[in-house]
Amino acid sequence: MARRLLSSIAALGMAVMASTSSMAATEPTVRFDFHEFDLSRILDVLQDTASFSTADGLSLTVSPVSSDDDARIAANWSGLGVSVGPLDNPELERMGAGEALLLTFNLPVRLTGLELAGFSNGLWGVGAESAQLVSGGSTFTLGNGDAKQQGDLTWFALDGMPVSRYHLLKPGSDWSDFRLAGLQAAVVPEPGTLGMLTLGLAGIAAVRRRAQSTTV
Repeated sequence: MARRLLSSIAALGMAVMASTSSMAATEPTVRFDFHEFDLSRILDVLQDTASFSTADGLSLTVSPVSSDDDARIAANWSGLGVSVGPLDNPELERMGAGEALLLTFNLPVRLTGLELAGFSNGLWGVGAESAQLVSGGSTFTLGNGDAKQQGDLTWFALDGMPVSRYHLLKPGSDWSDFRLAGLQAAVVPEPGTLGMLTLGLAGIAAVRRRAQSTTV
């Protein structure tokens, strides 16, 4: 019996090690695209929140954040913004109502990429826009020096972002105005998976000690 227990402990230990290494090395990534050139999407569609899901089971809800109670998500061919009224520019702006987008996932994710529409380099660097991303309680500033531009779209490759279900995107300066055109997120396995394996390993070790004491 002791030999079988040792074999079980070894097998479970290897499973824990394999699970830990796979979590660190292969976080599956999922892409959400909100930008699509379609003549039927020229005008903004206003909604309280915007919801999206993938075949992998990851879902995302985008909510408007503003000091104005009438704020709604504005969606058109270029992406997602915030509108607080018929005369408001429906892009994310810090001036006025201080607009932002709250990204809520059903699972903990690490953002690995962000795409913005209408994000400008300014004129010879003057008036260059910036964005801020709040994740895991930390604020990260995104500027043109970190970006790759293609037409009206600006792609930011994100590295080492915190893991969270909640992420906030907002303008980084008073002259910034843009829309969220897309994002890429890595789904991070929840700590409970590793915790269950560890508990199982501890349980088998306890049974082995009890068996040894009984034999003696």
